[in-house]
Amino acid sequence: MNHHFTLPAMLVLVNLCFSAQDAHCQTANRFLQSRFDSFDKNGDRKISISESPRPLVFRRFDKDGDGSLTIDEFRGLIEMAVGQRSSTNDDNGPWTPGVFTASIPDDAPISKESVLAAAEYSAANKGVSFLVMYDGQTVYADYPGGGAADRDHELASGTKSFTGVMAIAAIEDGIIDSLDERVGDTITEWKSDPQKSKITVRHLLNLTSGLEPEGDGRSKVPSYKVAIARPSIHAAGEKFDYGPTHFQCFGEFLRRKLKASGSSDSPLDYLQRRIFDPIGLKYGRWRRDEDGNAHLPSGASLTAIEWAKFGEFIRLGGRWDDVQIIPKDKLDQCFVGEDTNPAYGLTFWLNREVDPIKRRSILQLRFATDDVTDLKKVPADLVFAAGAGKQRLFISRDAKLVVVRQANGIIDALGGVAGGYSDRDFLDRLMK
Repeated sequence: MNHHFTLPAMLVLVNLCFSAQDAHCQTANRFLQSRFDSFDKNGDRKISISESPRPLVFRRFDKDGDGSLTIDEFRGLIEMAVGQRSSTNDDNGPWTPGVFTASIPDDAPISKESVLAAAEYSAANKGVSFLVMYDGQTVYADYPGGGAADRDHELASGTKSFTGVMAIAAIEDGIIDSLDERVGDTITEWKSDPQKSKITVRHLLNLTSGLEPEGDGRSKVPSYKVAIARPSIHAAGEKFDYGPTHFQCFGEFLRRKLKASGSSDSPLDYLQRRIFDPIGLKYGRWRRDEDGNAHLPSGASLTAIEWAKFGEFIRLGGRWDDVQIIPKDKLDQCFVGEDTNPAYGLTFWLNREVDPIKRRSILQLRFATDDVTDLKKVPADLVFAAGAGKQRLFISRDAKLVVVRQANGIIDALGGVAGGYSDRDFLDRLMK
């Protein structure tokens, strides 16, 4: 594997504005600091080789050779860990088309030409993987910009969609009563709070719990312990507020429910046993908080084909190898939006019209995803998982499609630096 990395523009800005008040710089700094803190277990402001996430390449970033990494040295390591490269793909040479592994039927909603157009567009916008499945078969794979078929890549917030499916499985197994179960019956610390006591599982999963986000709600993932201590600033169900706190609270809720059921599983253990193992999905890495709990809103790293397996499982309505792992009617509850944000279900983004005033009021609808409802060739039933840096898993049952798009630029995106990629332009090219 090529381990030559150039410092992205965002990290140069971090060096220049570490104490500045610019919002983008502050966001990037918080992101890097939170990663550093998650590995600095003893709080000595250094990461020893035993604490390092990549001990085999530790010495590369230990510039002064003292056997530990400062936060400045750690930036290089974390840049590699999230799959970050330079802001362009110029040092990887010109893009060349990937490989078609199967023919595309004439009546399919995509064609060889449209797939290549989308692939070229993705590659030109920091893409490192692009994989297309049609009717259960991989038809095209492309790994530009330093990507590789066997290289796992961080999904960022694309991780969130696993949680909705995990919740549905837990309801089917009787671990959770229903989506409308009050979380405070299990997280009993909430029972005396007039607002938190009314939060349901559904509120956590559709991001309307009313809980105050951790920090700015987007750059730092709180531990389960910190998340459940966040105060409520809105009535449950009143306002869509994107952020990690909802997911970490769900993690603590499910952890306690699993324990009460007699299981020794952690939430990630349960997800692995209940969903990943039956479909043969293997993840590369998964970040954890200081208590060892998996980050549910972000932190999973998968190869393109492994992420596509999850997409195919969703497309098949919770079925795999003729086994119904989750009932389709229950799974489909993940794809129903609410008035607070019709374009978001339970941890999945939806291709739904949103009132223009409401769209402008929701940051993620304004800047992170595009309105494609007027592109008639884009399937109305399209749902997707989305992560910073334009990580995407698109799924359509009507079109028989699962499409994975992974890219560099996670740190840039979290720092507020906009890239050139657009879902609208990508899908317009992909669909014939």
